Parts: sequence; structure tokens; C-alpha cells
Amino acid sequence: GVDSTGGDADAKAGADGSDDDAVAALVDSASGKIDEVDEAEAGAGATAGAVASPSNVTAKKAAGGALEMPGEDSLAHRLSTRRWHRDRPGQQMCNLQMFWCKVASTGLGSYVLLLMAFRGWIGAFEQSVLYSPESDAVCLAACEAGAADCCTYSPSLGDVTRTEVTITGGSSFAIDAWLMRPDAAADAPTPLVPVLFSHNAEGNIASAPRLERYRWLLEQGVLLLAYDYPGFGRSDFKPSEATLYFSSAAVHDWFHNYLGDPVNDVDDATRGFMVGVGEGMGGAVLAHLAPLRTFDALILQSAMDSMAAVLGRSYPLAGWLVESAVVNKFDVTRTAGTIEGPCVFQSHSSDDGDVPITRGEALRDLMPASALPCSEWVVTDADGHDAPMTDAEKAALAEFIVGQRARMVAKAAA
Repeated sequence: GVDSTGGDADAKAGADGSDDDAVAALVDSASGKIDEVDEAEAGAGATAGAVASPSNVTAKKAAGGALEMPGEDSLAHRLSTRRWHRDRPGQQMCNLQMFWCKVASTGLGSYVLLLMAFRGWIGAFEQSVLYSPESDAVCLAACEAGAADCCTYSPSLGDVTRTEVTITGGSSFAIDAWLMRPDAAADAPTPLVPVLFSHNAEGNIASAPRLERYRWLLEQGVLLLAYDYPGFGRSDFKPSEATLYFSSAAVHDWFHNYLGDPVNDVDDATRGFMVGVGEGMGGAVLAHLAPLRTFDALILQSAMDSMAAVLGRSYPLAGWLVESAVVNKFDVTRTAGTIEGPCVFQSHSSDDGDVPITRGEALRDLMPASALPCSEWVVTDADGHDAPMTDAEKAALAEFIVGQRARMVAKAAA
């Protein structure tokens, strides 16, 4: 009910008849009190000054009592009308469209629950399909069994000095890395071109097939830093898109500081230059890192613009759902568009069944740097995604590295 003070004021305002401003002021001051009234219980316990809402008017009429409606200019009538029209839009929506409200709310809730369950499943699916890390214990055991995914932490790389270093990614995890350089006896071209190597989603830095690529790169005259992502090899923590990005930045920073430290045996021309090599998923990692760190050249092999799009193509009828639910998207469509400066060597096999060449072409078209005269796009006929480089790819890449050495020397001279 309305406070008796409000009722007296209403009577007075009605007696005066024309003081609309006073009535409006009383309506505004009483509106806060009306919010405290429970309409469901207002009819039975209302006092003589109670507001005549539609519900208690009906109850009084049914009881045979005299129906006393306040005048249109009375405070009680204005307050009742104000309350009724204020609540009316919400009541209309739920009263007139109750069925569709329930259908919409139930459908939306079911969709959210379904999406949450699907994302939980896809998360577990990603860990088993997207990442295929091997610890040092697992791959060493594979060597004893003569398996192809064997690895060795005492590789024979020829006339090469290899130093195993541990790079801390903040306070969260430790990253295992190898720093490799050809010895003088190797007769490799100089000055050495510094190369940061980001491998794909399988194995680790000590995997046997990867060692062959190291040997070839070192023969071209490079100072090579290869590292393992979190959860791979001897690197701790767990692999995820975020931890891979974080670890690549930490390794880049470590390498940059190493090259700039005058204590280290590095040619002056080498100090201010860096090339990034990315295989498969490692190419997406570098495409994300390149706008945030300095690279003078990128070598991307079997790389993609979006891992989510690659996974989605495996499910033609539900590809859109897979792409939206994938947690580790490795979607570099935005960052790749800002890669303008470094020369880019990009190669892709036309027979890549894991990452279709169309995804590599999409990445190429996104990068403005791909149009630079020093950039190159090479299509190979390698047998699969992580197959050894063909002779044609090696010849093109060797020429690209020679060109980067010339750029490095010119940059140092300037």
C-alpha cells in the first residue's frame, strides 16, 4: 500500500485540482517506495489508502464491494499507472510469447552445453593429433628397438660443435636447445648466417630425420639454434598454442642476446642478423612471432595459415564446428598480414596430405613480404608433409641462403 503521508498529499493535490507540478514531484518521490511493494500480496493486506491496481480492483468487484477508482489526476492513480506501464513490456513479452521464450532459452542452453562438451572432446583430440611430442626417454628406447622415430642426444654431425643449452621461459618452464656451428675443418661458407630453427609438431630436436636437415643447413654455413617446444624432448611443461608462442619468443630473445654479446665468438656481420626456419606448425609459430621480433629472413616449409582450418577439412560435414571449437587454432591470418620486411622463402609439396598446398598458398598471399624481389615460392614433389627435401628444393634454398649472407654483410657494412 501507499504510505499515509502520500495519501494525504494526494487528497490535498486533488483538492487543489490544478497543481500538476506538485503532483509530478510527489510521483517521483514516491516511486522509490513503490519499488518496495510486492504486488502479489498488495490486494489482501491493503489499507484504505491502497493503490487500486488491476488485480485488487478485480478482487473487490468479485466480492460485491463498491468499486472506488481514484480520479485520473489523483496521486494513487498516477502511481498505479506508472507501476503498471513500467512492468508491462516485460510481462507482454513473456505472456504473449511464452512458448517461443521457452523454446529459445532451452535451445540456447542446449547449444551452449553441447558446445562445451564438444570443446572438451576436441581439446583431448587436439592433444593426441595436433602434438606428437617425444620425450628423450621414449625416443631413446625407440632407437634400441630400431624404430624409425629414433633419436640421439649424442649425434654425429660431422665437423660441428654442438652445445646443449637450457633457456628459461620466465619462471614457468625450461626449454632445451642445441647451438650448433661448423668447425673450421668443415670448410663451410663464412661469415655464418644465424638461423633459429622451429620444428614441426612431431618428435623432438634429436629425432633422426631432423638431424639430416641440421647437417645440410650447417654445410651451407649457418650458426644454428634448434629448440624443443614445451613438452617435447627434454623441455618441460605442456604443449599448447600459448606455450609454443611464449617459448619461441624466449628462444629468440636468448639468441639475440647471445649474438650481441661480445664475449661470444661471433663474426661482427653475424651479430645484427637473424633468419627463422619453420617446419609445418613451426612455420605458423614463426608467422606469429615475426611481427613481434626482428627477423631479416624467413624460411617456411610446409607451413599453413590456420591449423584450425587444416583440422576442419578432415570433417566435411562439420568442419565449421571443428574450426570454431578448436582451442589451439594457430590462426596467423592477422599477424601474417603485417609481415612486410623480411625476405621469405616458402616451399610446399603438391603431395602434402597433412597440410594441403592451398593452406600454404593462403599464407603466402597474406604476407606482403612474399611479393618482395628477394622472396621465393617453391612447389616441390616431395612425398608427404615432413618428407626429406628434394634436390630441387635444396638447390633453391642454398641459393636463398647465399643471398641472405650477402644481405647480412651489406647490412653490417652500412
